[in-house]
Amino acid sequence: MISQNIHPFVLSLFLSAMVVGSLALFTYRQSSPGSSLFALMSLFVALYAITYSFELLSSTLDWIWFWVKLEYVGIVSIPVTLLLFTLVYTEQNQWVSRRSVALLFVVPLIVLLLVWTNLWHGLFYTSATVEEINGHSQFISTPGIGYWLNIVYGYMLIAATFVLLIRTYITTTTFYRRQIGYFLVGILIPWLGDIVYVLFLRRVGSIDIAPVTFTLSGMVIAVGLYRYRLLDLMPVARSKLVEMTEDAWIVLDINDRLVDLNAAASSILRRKREHLLGVKIQTVLAEKHPLRACLAVVGERRWEVNLSTDDFVPHIYDVQLSFLSDWRRRPSGRLIVLHDITEQKMAEDSLRILNSQLESMVQARTAEIQAEKEKVERILQTVQTSRDQFIASISHELRTPITNLKLYLMLLEQMPIAEKGRQYQDILKIQTERLETLAQGVVELASLDSIQGMAYEQELPLDVFIASALGEMASTIETRQLQVRVAQPEEPLPRIYGQRSLVQKVIKELLKNAVAYSDEGGKISIQIDAVDHDEQQWVTLSVVNSGQGLSLVEQEKIFERFYRGTAVSQGNTPGLGVGLSLVWKIMELHNGRVTVQSHAQEGNTFTLWFPVTMLQVDA
Repeated sequence: MISQNIHPFVLSLFLSAMVVGSLALFTYRQSSPGSSLFALMSLFVALYAITYSFELLSSTLDWIWFWVKLEYVGIVSIPVTLLLFTLVYTEQNQWVSRRSVALLFVVPLIVLLLVWTNLWHGLFYTSATVEEINGHSQFISTPGIGYWLNIVYGYMLIAATFVLLIRTYITTTTFYRRQIGYFLVGILIPWLGDIVYVLFLRRVGSIDIAPVTFTLSGMVIAVGLYRYRLLDLMPVARSKLVEMTEDAWIVLDINDRLVDLNAAASSILRRKREHLLGVKIQTVLAEKHPLRACLAVVGERRWEVNLSTDDFVPHIYDVQLSFLSDWRRRPSGRLIVLHDITEQKMAEDSLRILNSQLESMVQARTAEIQAEKEKVERILQTVQTSRDQFIASISHELRTPITNLKLYLMLLEQMPIAEKGRQYQDILKIQTERLETLAQGVVELASLDSIQGMAYEQELPLDVFIASALGEMASTIETRQLQVRVAQPEEPLPRIYGQRSLVQKVIKELLKNAVAYSDEGGKISIQIDAVDHDEQQWVTLSVVNSGQGLSLVEQEKIFERFYRGTAVSQGNTPGLGVGLSLVWKIMELHNGRVTVQSHAQEGNTFTLWFPVTMLQVDA
């Protein structure tokens, strides 16, 4: 029930509620760190003032109790929200968590429970009545243990708030001290008013002046808001940046105002720190200042800029831009760190010069090596030319006496000679033919070695070459009673290309070798196939003969020049060690190869490999 006589103090309470409520609305609209907590604290103060005004307007105990119960919702919450805001303001965000907030509200909830159930136990107020004082109904009560629990706990939280603010006041800069000074005064006014009420005025039944003192507090804080931007320019990240004093660092708020910076940054901006704090960075930097690039950057990044400090000495800085956020992970500003890398860049330049010098030295040395290489190549070419000339001269010098020997042998055949002389004449004829074959083989090898490249487009009819070679050796095959079988593939073979005369010589040498090393009455098998091997299509010609076979050592050396196998060295079979060398060299010039497979007492298998794609051959 509302009293007919309105207490004059009610107007002050309503005014207090309006001021603090407006302050709550204003701060809530700010995006600065802690603005939500400050607004919530202001709402609890407004709730305290408005409910206390309705308590003074009530005339019955029941209504007074109703408003007291609501009044204490604001009273117990004010110290908690004040401490939480101070923790955020002083960058003690690690203490602002759900668990810590829940613990801080344990005692206030107990107090509220005691207030709302006081009629059953009397632990908060041991007695409570309504008395008429100066024509106005007033709530008179005797404090109980719950009342003093609330007083002690609330004062402890406010004391903790003061300790945090004073510690920050001592360690921060002059600009922030002015901020904190307004904050301290704004908190101290209602705290002192409450102490005066609890210790003195309450005993004489006076009204509670705390809501009015909160109005004065709001006015002080409002001055701080507009003059020093109390909630905008908080000491953001300063404790972290102190550890980076070797670098220049600048802290901007979300409106690009300078919140904090160190001496190195002041030197770069060429102004004292006190003249920079709270000023927009756009007004400090010249229009073409390199740091202006950071203002348009979206997201974190790094880049290099050239700047000069207040001593006008040019420096190179590595600039790193990162974003700051408040305890609720909302953007609260930006951090610019400038790391002087002038010495590093000078070292890099020196290293670049040294690398350039080393490259010049390497190029000079490479030129020397190339010159030496060309010199060696010229010497090798000279040696090659001399060798070719020597071989040509030797072959010429050998051919002349061989021709003379053959001529005289023909003359001797026409003269009557004794039987013994005829035997010597036959031996001389055989050795002369061997000497002629050897000389011819040496000349052919020298000729093949001098070939630098070949290009042939002659199709190779292997079956024709086989038939021609067998025809030349028909008498020998017949004399030795050899069985020769030529197996043709059922499907047409791919075409292969090369120099016919050389390939013809290769086939002739292989067949001659097979005839010579086959046992009398033995077998020779010739097979032509198309195979795929090593991702390449080949045409192969295999010559298989029955005979003694080759050892592993002989198979490894059989294509070496002038190598003669065991059968030759034992005198069982004639051989000069030139024929298979010619085969190897000719196949190599045709980008092909020759292989041998042999087993003791089972004969040999020589295979020629011709690449199908061979249309042009380069050695």
